[in-house]
Amino acid sequence: MNDKVLIMMAVYNGENYISAQIDSILNQTYGNWKLVVQDDNSTDKTVDIVKEYASRDDRISVCSNETDQHGAYENFFALSARCKDMERFDYYMFSDQDDIWHEDKIERFLGFVKEREKKNRPILCYADMTTVDKDGNVIESSLNKQFGMGNKNRTSFFFSHKVFGCNTMFNRALFEKVPAMDMTRPNLHILSHDNYFTKFAAVFGSVYFFPESLMDYRRHGDNSTSHEKYKADAGLILRRVTHLLELSELHANLYSQTLMAISEMKKLELNWQQERFVNAIEEALEKGGFRAAVFCIRHKVVWGRVIEKASRLIVLSLGQYRKYLVR
Repeated sequence: MNDKVLIMMAVYNGENYISAQIDSILNQTYGNWKLVVQDDNSTDKTVDIVKEYASRDDRISVCSNETDQHGAYENFFALSARCKDMERFDYYMFSDQDDIWHEDKIERFLGFVKEREKKNRPILCYADMTTVDKDGNVIESSLNKQFGMGNKNRTSFFFSHKVFGCNTMFNRALFEKVPAMDMTRPNLHILSHDNYFTKFAAVFGSVYFFPESLMDYRRHGDNSTSHEKYKADAGLILRRVTHLLELSELHANLYSQTLMAISEMKKLELNWQQERFVNAIEEALEKGGFRAAVFCIRHKVVWGRVIEKASRLIVLSLGQYRKYLVR
């Protein structure tokens, strides 16, 4: 394989872990890649570290987020927009600053994607991963076993978000289909780049899950998702059900992202099947109640464990999440 791969890494104050991440990319068994690192006004030595790597390997470059919008999601959107003005690549990947890629991640992802790719049709593939602590000690060998990431139909990607951008690969057709984000768009801070790209793939192409771990996903107090608990145990669900307003607000964040993504898709040319599909999801979320729950059951939306599915159907049925929705 001689396909060109572009890796997009958005960083902020990552001096503690970024060397290990870049080293893991340098150690890949597949070498035809370029890494673009975009800094979001770091106040530590992150930029100096990346510049040192760039001075030794011309596949690595560093730039700055020059927009007025700052934050993890905003930085990734600004970076992907910047990369649209670069040379064209065959495949694209996102990277966080603090994980560790298994040495054959790119090679195995490429093989998996190319086996399923259809000519000129967008495709996004995501994989299982191992969670580790700040010191690299294994917490869980499979996030899929713990969290229920895989085996989803396309409707599920609009009601559940378990695709992590740091462990995805997608083709040029998808990268070019997803328009550059308007960085002045309201509520951009809640819209995750991985959620956004996945939904476009689900509507305009295909999404596939690779059920093997391809990286170590580091969980520590400094990263942007460290507050999330990746285990839907019964105690957690029960505690949340007793605080339905809190749970409704949490779910509204996900559903708002869905509505925001759909509004951007509608700016493109949709065929009648795509339009009917996104309109049905939009209507179900905006109306809520028993009708929304039935919609999810009928379309076999996958949330993971049975108890997680039950809690989400309750929230949809009650419809309280709607007062927290934004676009």
